[in-house]
Amino acid sequence: MNIVCGTDFSDPAAEAGTVAALLARRLDRPLVLVHALDTRGVLFNQAAVLDALQHGAAQRLDAELARLRELGAEVQARVLEGWPDETLLRAAGEVGAELLVLAATGAGNAPRSLLGSTAERVSARASAPLLTVRDAAPLRRWLLGEHRLRVLCALDDSLASEAAIEWMRRLRLIADCELVAARIDPRPDEAARLHLEDRLRRRLGPDAARIVVAPAGGAVAQRLAGLARTEAADLVLAGSHQRHGFDRARRGSVSIGLLRECAASVLVAPASIAQSLGPAAAPEGRRVLVAVALSPEGRHAARTAFALIPDGSRVRLMSVLHPRRAPPHARPGLEARQTPEHEAWRAQCRADLEALLPADLRQRGISVEIDLVGGEEPATAILMAADAIDAELICLGTAGRTGLAAALLGSVAQAVLGRSRRPVLLVPTRQR
Repeated sequence: MNIVCGTDFSDPAAEAGTVAALLARRLDRPLVLVHALDTRGVLFNQAAVLDALQHGAAQRLDAELARLRELGAEVQARVLEGWPDETLLRAAGEVGAELLVLAATGAGNAPRSLLGSTAERVSARASAPLLTVRDAAPLRRWLLGEHRLRVLCALDDSLASEAAIEWMRRLRLIADCELVAARIDPRPDEAARLHLEDRLRRRLGPDAARIVVAPAGGAVAQRLAGLARTEAADLVLAGSHQRHGFDRARRGSVSIGLLRECAASVLVAPASIAQSLGPAAAPEGRRVLVAVALSPEGRHAARTAFALIPDGSRVRLMSVLHPRRAPPHARPGLEARQTPEHEAWRAQCRADLEALLPADLRQRGISVEIDLVGGEEPATAILMAADAIDAELICLGTAGRTGLAAALLGSVAQAVLGRSRRPVLLVPTRQR
């Protein structure tokens, strides 16, 4: 599976490309960068013009590929002739895209052609979700672990909303999110809220999202865009029925309205995603967070944890990297930009975590995601990571400090135990 990002080499497209590359790195997916050669206006000497366009696009793509690869992503490029939406959809089908990324163009109230924008046309036909990037900064900081993404998810009782709920779950697995589930109801009451709360609890676990049920008033998309501004949402998530022709004209499209009205970035998930989930939409297997220090004690804790974890579990193996514990030459520079030395240090830390994985994971059906989190409060980072995957168990090592030593030096394990609502398995490393 791949992430596909369209580019026209504009500044907004470059911002969307950055977000796509960081997503690809975070998810360990290849990124395919697609540029469309639009020759519809070429009436004479088409071969020569096309050759010149291809040569110019190749040069600009080489520069963009080099920039995105510096972000740590595996990036390929394709130059295709045709309408931008057609080429993007064709490339997505050829590579089996699981996510499409495009830059939003124009202001929220800018005039549009009768055919709509490229993002609108792609959203109406894509079999994969479309992320339309309007404000890249919060998405970029979220993917770098520097920001908790604020997501407003528009829900109703349709199958399209099941696709949106599935992507609420996936966003939490990518990185830390604050989720708000919003429903526009002509007659909002407590029963509507309780119904939505039960629906989310079955799919995401308890207290996964704050629920807002608002009265209708005007177009639903406009009401949701207003709620997104009120909630200071970084991203608006919605499902799509992908209606066409007379059906769309008669019933409208909330997702297309959000693409036009929202000041925030928008992620549209087609209803076909929910159809593919079937009745077993809830995640299967145990979800376990294993938090370890990169030390001999941490290695012991990881080995013990994996020995105790049931077969078929889904595990996030994490370590909290305190910025002041990095080698002096590898600490981030000004404006929190990562130096090459810092990136090399993180890469080494990731390799150290990967070295802790047992050799029999595949035979036992255990899937593992590795995560490095920066922060000065390890207990908070661990609890946030557990919430992000709705962990059924937190496993972490402890140095076994007690009494005065624990009071003076503190204890991450004690802090996690005191604040966690989830079961915690402590692996002592102190020899007695």
